[in-house]
Amino acid sequence: MRAALAATLLCLLSCPGFAAETAVRTITLVRHGHYAADPQADAKLGPGLSVLGVAQARIAAARLRAESASYDTIYASPLTRAQDTARLIVEAFPGAHIEDLAQLDDLALAAP
Repeated sequence: MRAALAATLLCLLSCPGFAAETAVRTITLVRHGHYAADPQADAKLGPGLSVLGVAQARIAAARLRAESASYDTIYASPLTRAQDTARLIVEAFPGAHIEDLAQLDDLALAAP
């Protein structure tokens, strides 16, 4: 997964015209908060956040907000725990929205 992420970032940085733009882009990676296995959860989307995971997501949101960064889009996988985390983070950034990216699904990333 790290190799794929590195390759993607390298590709973006080497694209013609990318360096010529004056806009600044900040990419911050945040892993979803803690979750507990739940046999009742959707088999494909998995369980939501635990109480600890909710606290972790709120702390992450506060930390991002404290950095005075501005985010207009929060990208999240369709997994329930990722969506829960994204919803809690986006609350700290008025005007930001969540965009679902199926490509961020843990199972899709594990595929060869």
